[in-house]
Amino acid sequence: LDEITSSEKNKQILQWLRDGKIKSIEVGRSDWYSNYFCFSKGDDLRWLGYFIGRSESLQELTIDGFSGGLQRMVHALSGAIARNRSIQGISVDNLSNDGFAALAGALVNLNLTQLERFYYDSGINSDLLNDECAAIGTLLESGVWNL
Repeated sequence: LDEITSSEKNKQILQWLRDGKIKSIEVGRSDWYSNYFCFSKGDDLRWLGYFIGRSESLQELTIDGFSGGLQRMVHALSGAIARNRSIQGISVDNLSNDGFAALAGALVNLNLTQLERFYYDSGINSDLLNDECAAIGTLLESGVWNL
């Protein structure tokens, strides 16, 4: 794990995911809480996605404040979410408009029948744009989520 993470904290989160000892994580560029995977240059998001996808204990996933590396994040996390059967809630906070559109586009095609909660906060300086509202509507109308 030392070779695929940028910090001891991120290594610990991957260990918790692997060992079934964590129910909630946040993924982003800030380092706020003990369960916050702070994405930086030294992190391989494919491994984070692998451990999220295999986790049987993870119930809540928060994606917070991504800007750079967006396509890698969307690819890694949407695939992980698709494989995971324990996540019941997803929160998306402070994601750029383009970022949310990319994530929503990836999530709409997933069969997330166990999902009970989806929360989106566009951030303090932004309002929901028409495209974001349309993406959320598409997700809800798709019928693949039990919201």
